[in-house]
Amino acid sequence: MTKIEFLICGRRAFDTVKHFVKTVGAQSISVLVTYADKSVLNDPYTELIEFSNANGIELKHKNDYIYSGNNYRIVIGWQRMIDTDNRTIVLHDSLLPRYRGFAPLVNSLCKGETSLGVTAFFASGEYDMGPIIVQRELSIKYPITILNAMEHITPLYFQIIDYVVEGIKSGDLRSTEQDETKASYSLWRDEEDYRINWSLDAKEIERMINAVGFPYTGATALLNGALVKILSVQEEADLYIENRVPGKIIFISNGHPVVACGHGVLKIVELIAGNGQNLLPIKKLRSRFQ
Repeated sequence: MTKIEFLICGRRAFDTVKHFVKTVGAQSISVLVTYADKSVLNDPYTELIEFSNANGIELKHKNDYIYSGNNYRIVIGWQRMIDTDNRTIVLHDSLLPRYRGFAPLVNSLCKGETSLGVTAFFASGEYDMGPIIVQRELSIKYPITILNAMEHITPLYFQIIDYVVEGIKSGDLRSTEQDETKASYSLWRDEEDYRINWSLDAKEIERMINAVGFPYTGATALLNGALVKILSVQEEADLYIENRVPGKIIFISNGHPVVACGHGVLKIVELIAGNGQNLLPIKKLRSRFQ
């Protein structure tokens, strides 16, 4: 089998490389290119170095990498622009052509999609627009955390890698052009997108909080003017509130504040300060989240 250059970043990408080594062998990897992802709390960069050394795989940082032009490349979790050709294969966290772009898994969960998927496609000059090689899909139910969603879709990566490897071996790696009439786009996210909008429906807020939790840094809010992180919530039966003001605490249940949303109410289960200090139980009823 021709050797493959892997360009990877993140935990799912690392797990996929480990699967490849287990099923195909480290000798089929020409080079493993990576970098540290500082936006997550469980980045495997150090583990990747140890794994590469243990398996005799050449490891390069992205800044030191130059494409040979001779091998197939498989790109997973890569958040940088790369030169493309008909031997560069990208794995993407959505069922393309939907959710092209950034953070497709997080944005899918925020939107409440009931199906998640992974797509392998040939890279092209425009991001996530190349012809599709294969897709795998699964159904989910809410509530679900981002960590659980990642665990669910990781086996889809393994299935897709197996399919792609067989296609490379046989020399019959076919693809189909994307249907542009079904295309949608997924915008990048930054710290402002971690801030909770209390005017939304309680279900939407719960999905957002679950979607940006560990391994991401967590949803944020201001509590009486101080920045806090809300790590988990639970939707409660809605109440008829005559003067509904999203973000105000209605009452405190065993130390857990119950907060009015644009529609519905949420009980805050885990609440910490910016320095990680636990802020529960809450004692001050006349408090508001912004």
